Amino acid sequence: MPSVEEYGAQPPIEFLRLFLDRQGMYQRGEWTWKDVADSTIIGCAAPPGGGRAAITPRFTRRFNVFCLPEASTGTLQNIFCAILQGFLNAGFVDKVKSLGEAAVVGTIEIYTKIQEDLRPTPAKFHYLFNLRDVSKVVQGLCMTKPQSISNDDIFMRLWVNECSRVFEDRLINEDDQHWYKQAMLELVSKNFKMAPDEEELFSKMKFGDLLRLESPIQFYEYIQDKTKLIKTLVGALDDYNLSNSNKMNLVLFDDAIEHVLRISRCLKQPRGHIMLIGVGGSGKQSLIRLCTFMRSMEYRSIELTKGFNIDNFKDLMKGYMKEAGVELKGTSFVMTDTQIIDEAFIENLNNLLNTGEIPNLWLPEDKDEIVNGVRQICLQRKIPDSLDNINALFVNLVRENLHICLCMSPVGETLRVRCRQFPSLVNCCTLDWFSRWPEKALLFVSTEFLKDLSDTTDEVKEGLAEMCMKIHTSVEEMSEAFFESLRRRVYTTPKSYLDLIALYIKVLEIKRTEFQKNK
Repeated sequence: MPSVEEYGAQPPIEFLRLFLDRQGMYQRGEWTWKDVADSTIIGCAAPPGGGRAAITPRFTRRFNVFCLPEASTGTLQNIFCAILQGFLNAGFVDKVKSLGEAAVVGTIEIYTKIQEDLRPTPAKFHYLFNLRDVSKVVQGLCMTKPQSISNDDIFMRLWVNECSRVFEDRLINEDDQHWYKQAMLELVSKNFKMAPDEEELFSKMKFGDLLRLESPIQFYEYIQDKTKLIKTLVGALDDYNLSNSNKMNLVLFDDAIEHVLRISRCLKQPRGHIMLIGVGGSGKQSLIRLCTFMRSMEYRSIELTKGFNIDNFKDLMKGYMKEAGVELKGTSFVMTDTQIIDEAFIENLNNLLNTGEIPNLWLPEDKDEIVNGVRQICLQRKIPDSLDNINALFVNLVRENLHICLCMSPVGETLRVRCRQFPSLVNCCTLDWFSRWPEKALLFVSTEFLKDLSDTTDEVKEGLAEMCMKIHTSVEEMSEAFFESLRRRVYTTPKSYLDLIALYIKVLEIKRTEFQKNK
């Protein structure tokens, strides 16, 4: 609920307490008393801590309090084993069927372990894990087809891949990632009775359905042919640039390809939402555009205009929710932190992520339009077309087809405060952390951009590409030293690296023209 004020007050809680004590409240404006009849409050609260405030005893004394302890390990195993085993029994080979229990036990063990060992801190505020994460792993395992998982080794790799997408992608430094990899190797050896090589297991985890998107049945499969994957992505990028005036000049190095696979995995899942965290210019929006185009979905965003307010935002969301729930269009709604000019935007998205609805959004005429549109779908699915069923189906269709993609910057306190105030940003989204580009990627990008220079030998091009990389990395190192000595941050982003190369090419052209004129 609400964050605590400076002196410990929580006005919304006091407002509810007044209602419980007096069965009514004052009408603003006239200050007349209104009695509220036949209303009950049911409150649901998580334990205090991790940004959650304690509720005052004056408020809780009005409730019958029921404590729901966390489900035991045995209970969780029973629930998830039943789901996964039921899925594997439908056509998978016997060796794979026998590993269902091992996958569930391993998932619950890594979930318990990561909760105990990697606690949230102000720098790692998003290290919050709950049972949704276990569900996401099982949901990922259930995206495959028997044809894609031919043996137990590929199933083990699929399990490691799904756990990595849910748990490892949240980890922000090398120490935590190393801890995670060691823990996973132990679990693979203990539960799956296999001993794969660490580097080989974690460097070749490529699962996706991008190779055969045109086929009627899409296979979420193990992608071993990296060249074929790059060729597919480059082809899709060329198609996008041909059909759109706003062209994207992307260089698909290894890290970028992995981000594409992660985003695509989320867009494939019903209720798949993703939060991409990285400094400006990391390519977050461009990669979402590419994935959305490849999956033939609608790309939607906000265009800020003068006087844009919460009412304009709600009108936009109405249109996107109708697209998803009535017209059944797969839609990626992309929002960046620079577009959040009012915190109420985030509050509405928080509700949408959690429940699939935004409170007080629909007017009576909107509801009529929704009922008329969804009634046909109800009849097709052989659901009784009562008003309650239609509304419930509309919410489910919105949750299945509308994918919220948030692009956030970790700079400053803003993201940490928002995630604390609106927990669904972390709970209901798959997190994908864009770390700084490694030297290999920087070199690859500069080589790609400089390869078309005319009247230049290959040797000089190689030297120039390496020089660009060295300049960028040396500035990053100096920024760290600057922070250590003066506690002030200077950020170099991938965008500034691309600007450096573009500026060099531009200046080179100008100087060559000058030289030719003088000559």
